[in-house]
Amino acid sequence: MKKALLKRISRHTEKLLVEWLKSLVSEEEAEKVSLDNIGSLLPDQYHFAVENQIVLAPNSPKWIRKQLKKLVSSDPNINIEAITLEELQCLIKTPQTNLSQPDSLVL
Repeated sequence: MKKALLKRISRHTEKLLVEWLKSLVSEEEAEKVSLDNIGSLLPDQYHFAVENQIVLAPNSPKWIRKQLKKLVSSDPNINIEAITLEELQCLIKTPQTNLSQPDSLVL
């Protein structure tokens, strides 16, 4: 990916993180959340264990960036700034197929 595109993804990642964090706290606390202090408000650990595997926590900066990159690679003409947090969270809910396992034969 080009450097300019990666910068746009990183900037939009920060905006989505601010939006997500504001949705978790009360209105008074949401006013205090900004791009300047987002790093101090996020948790320190972005990984957790699931079925003997370490996976990225949804809505962590790295997870959001990774999902944005996937969307851009699947559709290069997509408007990055138009992608919402709800669209990214839908990616969690959609089942992902495992291509390494062949389908069982039906006789």
